[in-house]
Amino acid sequence: MFSAAVMYDLPFGRGRQWLSSGPASKIFGNWQVNTIVQLRSGQPFSPTMDTDVANIGSATTRPNLAGDPKLDNPRPSLWFNKAAFAAPPAFTYGSAGRNILRTDALSNFDFSLFREDKLHERLTSQFRVETFNIFNHPTFGTPGSNFVDQVRFGVVSGTVSRARQIQLALKLIF
Repeated sequence: MFSAAVMYDLPFGRGRQWLSSGPASKIFGNWQVNTIVQLRSGQPFSPTMDTDVANIGSATTRPNLAGDPKLDNPRPSLWFNKAAFAAPPAFTYGSAGRNILRTDALSNFDFSLFREDKLHERLTSQFRVETFNIFNHPTFGTPGSNFVDQVRFGVVSGTVSRARQIQLALKLIF
């Protein structure tokens, strides 16, 4: 998991390096750029069976691993190789290990632009433009991991990230 937040006051406007006077300083001054970056590898998960094949009194067991479950190009309709798993014989444990599969990796970039203007001695206005998931990159959720349910097994049915959101705000700080 990598997470970083960066804030940068743009060097324009009164008391700054560039455009420190004139009408351009009023338009381009007092702006701040912010970003938050989150990157995460996929989360591990295990294939399961909701039947007690081993007859041990447990409602959850694992299937046998019969091949390589990894696909070169996973997609939501087939996240891993379903043919790599098989039902274990009665009264045996499945050979599929714990956490041998991974979900989709997360990459999320948020971006915002703020401007503050002092209106009075104790009154400041703040205009904000905030964009969440600016590149609108989906992060797919955990695929179906129950081997018994062959319709949903290996199929992703949702996302863990939200679609791009843009919001505007005007705050008065006193």
